[in-house]
Amino acid sequence: MPFLSFLLFVLVSSFTPGPNNFMAMSFANTYGFKKTIKFSLGVSAGFFVLALMCSIFNLLLISILPIIKVPLTILGVGYILYLAYKTLTSKGINNNEKNDETNKNLFLIGVLIQFINPKGILYG
Repeated sequence: MPFLSFLLFVLVSSFTPGPNNFMAMSFANTYGFKKTIKFSLGVSAGFFVLALMCSIFNLLLISILPIIKVPLTILGVGYILYLAYKTLTSKGINNNEKNDETNKNLFLIGVLIQFINPKGILYG
């Protein structure tokens, strides 16, 4: 593996914001700093689980990668377009919904967000 390409990828992926950064900022604004720490711990735990799963499944994918390359490409493009559409058409949170969300488990949200984080999955 080219070492320079790997270092460039690590550098770029370390400093660019992703969904974790935006959600942490949003949760800190909505719930405060102390409750957002649970989310940040969930992000760390989720990324560890994701990296472990990617390591295991990468060994399996090496043998079948030529077969699934085209379907995964189509699925990935469709998913990114879906996320863009949902982002453009979202209406935000009104005050009534904001009060109902205080009971959410931010740690679990932090863990689960890793499984839809494209940058984390690509890193894995």
